[in-house]
Amino acid sequence: MRTLTGSFHAHIVPAITSVGSAVPARTVTNKDLEATLATTDDWIRQRTGIERRHLASTEDKTGALAANAAQAALNASRLTAEELDAIIVATSTPDDAIVPTACQVQAALGASRAFAFDLAAACSGFVYACAMAGQWIKSGQVQHALVIGSETFSRLVNWSDRQTAILFGDGAGAVVLSAVPSSSDNWYCHLGADGSGKDLLFAPRGSYLQMKGREVFKFGVRVVTEELERLAAQSGLRLEEIDLWQYLCRFHSHRPGRSRPERATFPGKPCRPRRLRRRLNLGHLPFNLPTAGSRANKRRWERSHLPSFPGKRKYQEVVRICR
Repeated sequence: MRTLTGSFHAHIVPAITSVGSAVPARTVTNKDLEATLATTDDWIRQRTGIERRHLASTEDKTGALAANAAQAALNASRLTAEELDAIIVATSTPDDAIVPTACQVQAALGASRAFAFDLAAACSGFVYACAMAGQWIKSGQVQHALVIGSETFSRLVNWSDRQTAILFGDGAGAVVLSAVPSSSDNWYCHLGADGSGKDLLFAPRGSYLQMKGREVFKFGVRVVTEELERLAAQSGLRLEEIDLWQYLCRFHSHRPGRSRPERATFPGKPCRPRRLRRRLNLGHLPFNLPTAGSRANKRRWERSHLPSFPGKRKYQEVVRICR
């Protein structure tokens, strides 16, 4: 584990300046799953908060979803593609074993100046990618970075397995991270991993995704609590000072949100917009950020928090200042 806090330019910090998303047209509701699984809509909602999920067709590719989300974020940023310095795509489900999804996005956008690569960190991938881009921005090497999470998890799901079939969906989310002036070096993050949990959530090549849900849930509750306390100490912020809580977790549900206050001092007001209930589960993808962005028009969210857990028990959290 490594803590990243240094800065060559003490008054330049990364900030999310725009967001975008893309999902396949096809949706599958909990009621639809009742016809093929021993489950009910109420059972799924109570345990996960999920109402429906978007599923990719044979024509919906990870790269195309990523490019569509990226274009939406770029349009909202007022930047041109030529102004991008970096493109990072976090994905566990690329279309090609050789060609990076990020390079497909670069070509689709016409962002010829940007370097581009994929990052595979499962559920923590998007936040890992934000941490990498953020450090390049803080060092002065990058001015504008496009960070994307794109997945087609439904192709790994055994649709007769209730434990995983109710959870996963497909789609892409993107943000533009840009260098902004700040009165202090007020961007913090912490990276971590625990490879001993590799048998809790995995997808062997050529086979279906497999999961031990109870163990993953317990790990997530414990790690997010520990990371909250660590980041509060690192940043000097009290938890009640954070204006907006964003959860980019594999198991966004009412259960982790209820469990965490039992173990840590916590404001108890996480951001759970309807968008999440309709687009889960997409693991690390930032689908709550567009809703949060619309809220920012009414109130300036200055301090926000991004936790993510746990693909192969990776985890990371970011406290960022957005103005």
